[in-house]
Amino acid sequence: MAVRILLADDHPLTRSGIAEFVRRESTFELVAEAEDGISAWEMIQELRPDVALLDIRMPGLDGVAVAQKVKNEGMNTAIVMLTSYDAQQYVIASLRAGARGFVLKTVSPKELTTAINTVAKGGLYLDPEVASVMGEQDFIPEQLSVREREKDSAARKSQRNFSSVKGLCRLILRRYMTSWDHATRRKHYCSP
Repeated sequence: MAVRILLADDHPLTRSGIAEFVRRESTFELVAEAEDGISAWEMIQELRPDVALLDIRMPGLDGVAVAQKVKNEGMNTAIVMLTSYDAQQYVIASLRAGARGFVLKTVSPKELTTAINTVAKGGLYLDPEVASVMGEQDFIPEQLSVREREKDSAARKSQRNFSSVKGLCRLILRRYMTSWDHATRRKHYCSP
């Protein structure tokens, strides 16, 4: 069964290029395109896509606001932020809003395919450039308990050779992917 995708970007040229790529992939089905966040939210509610590729900055509602609405409604649509911005505040805001992927618009088609497939299966995907930016600081979601933060901090200190991508994914997965069962967890790129 094809992964059903909604694409939202306010730049027509970017949107049409990504849409054409999605249409050409046999495992994907483009169910809708939106040019702003309000339309994206309305289409997500109506169509219930498996994955929504959202530009982070759009008129009406930005991608983070749309992701937050999806999360608040308890919908199963996996959000991938597709953006030109790799600043830590965008990544952190997106992940806290419920996004499961963050991909730069400079990503290769192969990487975009991997990102979509990973989040469609319940995983987390961070663009390698984004992961390296995030690896420059300790990121612990504020919702972790004091004991969990201490445990994660100690684990990071004792595993300096552990890649920053894998370490970041482990922390984020613990917070944002709590509904996974343990058998499924091992199948994804960022399994702890």
